[in-house]
Amino acid sequence: MDHKLVMAFGAFIALVGLGLFIFHRRTVTDHEMELPGVKVKISAPPAIVVFIAGCLIFVSPEIFPALFTKSDPEKSNNDNRKAAAESASSSERKPDVKLVQPTKTTSRIIPVAVPIEMHAAVDNGKAHTQVVQSWATSYVNWKFKAPPSAVWNVDQAISIVESSSSNTISLHWQWADLPENYSSLSLRHTSGDQYAAVFAVPNALEFKGATCSKGGDGKSGSCTATLSLLPGSAFTFRLWKNHTDQDGQWWYASAYQKGADGKDVNTYIGQIKLPKGAVGVDPVSLKNSNTYYGAHVDQCQDVPISNVRFSPPTVNTLVPKPPEAYASFAAAETPEGNKCKLGRETDGAFTVTSRAGNDIFIRVGGPK
Repeated sequence: MDHKLVMAFGAFIALVGLGLFIFHRRTVTDHEMELPGVKVKISAPPAIVVFIAGCLIFVSPEIFPALFTKSDPEKSNNDNRKAAAESASSSERKPDVKLVQPTKTTSRIIPVAVPIEMHAAVDNGKAHTQVVQSWATSYVNWKFKAPPSAVWNVDQAISIVESSSSNTISLHWQWADLPENYSSLSLRHTSGDQYAAVFAVPNALEFKGATCSKGGDGKSGSCTATLSLLPGSAFTFRLWKNHTDQDGQWWYASAYQKGADGKDVNTYIGQIKLPKGAVGVDPVSLKNSNTYYGAHVDQCQDVPISNVRFSPPTVNTLVPKPPEAYASFAAAETPEGNKCKLGRETDGAFTVTSRAGNDIFIRVGGPK
């Protein structure tokens, strides 16, 4: 039954009861009303009963809606399908991305394999030095609730959301017994889906790998490998402690990703021997950076965009066992030298750091 008709009928009955009550109150005696074929005696109590009955009829559709609503099987099925779809999508929905306010830092960590100046640029037939953009970088620091006493392995998954040919994506760390000696695993886009993966240290003794070499200072060194990586796909940096010699400690570096068959495809970067003090990684020193190392631009808003997603590093993973410890986000930093505020400054770049679940996004470049 249509609830509107029920409510209208209830209102009519209530009005009749109210009218009879008012009619009776004009005198103190009962009255008789002649209806076709019958005489009705009117008194106050029955009039009130009629009024209350009308009110109850009027509100009954609100109290018992199921009695006055037609069932629509098709609509019910559609609603159920919609609810199921929303439930499924919510379970697969990406976590909310929240902005992270970076703090200013005076430090500037540079992968030793990346030069501050690019030589051999030619202008009117004369070679000159081309200076890269300064301070166009942002960092994220990691922490451990209970840092392991000895770290012999570090793994970190990284996804390139938006790529720039002049950006370097890095994982930095210090050695436990060699303070102030930052080493790094870095990735630089070269062309197409090709990237250069670089393992770099400030004090290399020996190398193992076809593409390893000493730096210009005669102390630093690096090993490089080519990594094919599609935009949006993830890869994992792996640093591993290897054997110990009489005069030093060997460390192994690689990058791996999932192949089309779902299996890990490992890209060997190289091995480097360091002084004996490099017996382990200092876990509280782990940090990431996304840095523009391209040619200097007239306005900082013209720095090309690079956006990278960093998952928390894990340490001491020996498959099939889980990692000994997982890192968590500690803080975000931008160098004080990054003066890009309005977009017209000559140094630095716009940077945005955001958080999605446990992962951190670092976006460098582009307009604000």
